[in-house]
Amino acid sequence: MHPTAVRCIWWAVVLFVVGAIFVVVGPRAFVAAADAIGPGGGAVLDALDVVLTIVRWTTMPLGAALVGSAVVIQTLSAQSAPRPDPTRNPDKHR
Repeated sequence: MHPTAVRCIWWAVVLFVVGAIFVVVGPRAFVAAADAIGPGGGAVLDALDVVLTIVRWTTMPLGAALVGSAVVIQTLSAQSAPRPDPTRNPDKHR
């Protein structure tokens, strides 16, 4: 595989794992933070909610986009690779 395509796949896997962790743990972390901060920390909780929502909504689609880009990179690199000339036999000219 093309090295850039491999790198895209690795980053996609990392984003999928991080996204899954945030989907599962994010609401629990928010509730735990709300309990720890108390009723006076509304602004902090709002900011935390925005950050958690952005992370949850972007990691999975970004991972899917990286998988798609890896497929495109691999396809285009295979098409642009120099192919041997079938009309020429390198052993014939020795």
